[in-house]
Amino acid sequence: MADLTDVKLNSAWDFYYTRNDVENYEERLVYVATFKTVKEFWALYQHVKLPAYLPQGCDYMVFRAGIRPEWEDSANRAGGRWLCEIDRAARNTDLNSKWLETLLAIIGEQLNTSEVTINGAVVQSRRKIDRISVWVDNAAAEKGSEIRETGLKYNALVKSTHGLKFQSHEANRKRQTNGLMYEHVIY
Repeated sequence: MADLTDVKLNSAWDFYYTRNDVENYEERLVYVATFKTVKEFWALYQHVKLPAYLPQGCDYMVFRAGIRPEWEDSANRAGGRWLCEIDRAARNTDLNSKWLETLLAIIGEQLNTSEVTINGAVVQSRRKIDRISVWVDNAAAEKGSEIRETGLKYNALVKSTHGLKFQSHEANRKRQTNGLMYEHVIY
């Protein structure tokens, strides 16, 4: 009988960690490992701290192999992200489970649509509110219904108490001058 835990994933995925002790993003970003099978995923997952125990200001990032976890990467440039916020008070009960649900959904290709592909996910430990975001490859206005479909699928998994908000990376880059802009919101 075949070992079902050694099932090959449709894509290889890179796992990153960002440190909170360096200002420069390139120095903060630490590549940890690549996994290509279910078995490799669980081996990695069981050997890293759960997100609730990450030091404040640190992140975990899981992206398709070859895609860097940054807006400037060519695969992310035209994309955006669905943002799930989690109160610090709920960090020990919700953050870990929502992060695991997110990872299983992206590596299992559950959130993709015919027009929108998930590039990766990020979990961020912050002082007031923690965040999990799912990055998509295309945030073009004409893809609105596909983007919303991805958000509805994601919200069905994580059941966000704050709702989910979608923001293109372009709008996020401009937020310092225009304020935070969301193109889609799901409650």
